[in-house]
Amino acid sequence: SYELKKAKSYMSLGYYTKAIDLLESIPKGCKQYLPSLEEKWLAYYLKGETKKSVAIIKEVIDEKGESLLTCCHLSGMYKTLNQEEKSLYYYEKAKQMPSTDAEDVYRLAYVAFEREDGVFACECMEKILKERRYDVNMLYFYGLALINCGKYQKAEKILKRAYRINPQESSLGFYVNLAENLEKGDKESKKYLPLKYFLEVPEIEFKKRIEAIDVLCKNNRKKIKAFVKKEENHYLLEWGLFSKNDNLVETITYALLQSETEIGDELLSRALINNDIQDGIKRAVIYNFCYRQKLKKIHFVLSNHYCFVKPKKFNLPKDDEVADLFLATYSLCFSTLAMFKIDGGSKLVEVVKDIYNKLNACTEIEKITREELSAVVCYESKLAPFNDLLSVSLCFDCEKERVEKIYRIYKGENND
Repeated sequence: SYELKKAKSYMSLGYYTKAIDLLESIPKGCKQYLPSLEEKWLAYYLKGETKKSVAIIKEVIDEKGESLLTCCHLSGMYKTLNQEEKSLYYYEKAKQMPSTDAEDVYRLAYVAFEREDGVFACECMEKILKERRYDVNMLYFYGLALINCGKYQKAEKILKRAYRINPQESSLGFYVNLAENLEKGDKESKKYLPLKYFLEVPEIEFKKRIEAIDVLCKNNRKKIKAFVKKEENHYLLEWGLFSKNDNLVETITYALLQSETEIGDELLSRALINNDIQDGIKRAVIYNFCYRQKLKKIHFVLSNHYCFVKPKKFNLPKDDEVADLFLATYSLCFSTLAMFKIDGGSKLVEVVKDIYNKLNACTEIEKITREELSAVVCYESKLAPFNDLLSVSLCFDCEKERVEKIYRIYKGENND
């Protein structure tokens, strides 16, 4: 029905209240009533109204009977409601329902992890991994379950396999070492047990790493550089940079940009081709590489599209503050255009040098900002998408009147 289709659309957009209003309008006895119940309990659950969700699932059970799906969901919901006996009842019931369906096994594994039943979770993961041998997340959780079951040697083997498939998941490295240390009987490592089932290092380790990063960023550039160079700190930098925590990623990026080291540049280059890293951070990295005149190709990914740009050599007098301003301008233009998948390269160098030659002696040059100059350069370069002064001013967060005035001075139309 129209209502059901529209409700599903609202659900996909996160408009749960609107979805519920539509689903409530479908009358009992209608052909779409039962499918509407199955959508409705999920909408209430996602909205945070777990008790209503439970009531609707029970209505589904009255209509269709119990299933592995309904038992799994009820187990999880009762656990959320802190009704342990009911949660355990439906969990045990779900385990007794035979199924060869891969999705059912996955559901059972999820509930087993939720209930911290490592033994049964391992049984489920072994079945899943027969079909999904290279699924890093499945290997990850299987490894954690094995550690919780005391099977450290096997856990190390499984986690190493996951780490080889995806070395950018840096928390995997922590658990590989943890399994190895537990196998050796290391008492200090036992404080992390039992492990929680999520894609992150344990809370104790997480806090320790955050504190170390906070200390790092309060240092001056010289100390940051020394920290980044030390091999024993590389795991921390890698973990923070690929943590999927935007604030943490930004903090580590800042430290690596400050360090101007080979290992820093290597990690930042890896960040550029990681689709999870924000575009603003990639722009800052490209700006840094361009400003430092690293003239190799810069490879990066934007919205799943692979791109590359190559900065050009920028020859202007050294130890000249005005020349440095124009190098910064070139770098800002270059990195901004890169975000539109445009390699400004030679054209930008040509325009920046021309503006430098004409504005160098201008009495107002010290009052002109890098952003204002960048707006003028991009407008003069005629490289898309900057076709008018207003759009280019907005892009660099400048006043259009200021940009227009500087442009006129550059063109010799205003000598104020």
